[in-house]
Amino acid sequence: MEGRIIIPQGHVVREAGVEEYRAMDGSMQKELVVSLRLAAPAAEHIFLHKDDFFLTANRGQDAARLHVLIYSGELKYFYENYKDYYYLPVEDMAIHKSVAMYVDKQHRKQATATTAYLRRAGVFLPQPAELYNPAFKKEYWGKVSYFELPKDFSESPEEMELYVCYILNYLGVSITK
Repeated sequence: MEGRIIIPQGHVVREAGVEEYRAMDGSMQKELVVSLRLAAPAAEHIFLHKDDFFLTANRGQDAARLHVLIYSGELKYFYENYKDYYYLPVEDMAIHKSVAMYVDKQHRKQATATTAYLRRAGVFLPQPAELYNPAFKKEYWGKVSYFELPKDFSESPEEMELYVCYILNYLGVSITK
């Protein structure tokens, strides 16, 4: 895949925004759609896909579109220092041991790496590795992490360029000087 599409370094993003689409199950979903500038017109039709990221370019066009699936729902932030936490099974949450001392011992147990988390509901963008913090996951062993989507993210040129270049690199796209 690498070398089939070349993106110029710097000022890659033409425009970006959140769009709705109908998923295969009929539900309405959201995605971040980013229009990109290519260094030269695409020599062939391009479709790259990896995890929640899709890149398309039409033959002869000097633009490409990056689609990033947005996750809406609940994710977990896993505490690194899990030994400092207790897990409350009924509440399905972890609390710091300094607070847990006020909870009946029958209603708490020592947290493990997989139970020491904070649940957060919101709108999130995927990231193959932890570029933005805090990083949330669906489960402890999940390979893709997420960060909470700031309301003005698509309006911040610097942040958008950083995120897009990170994703392009993950997809194996060449970025030239």
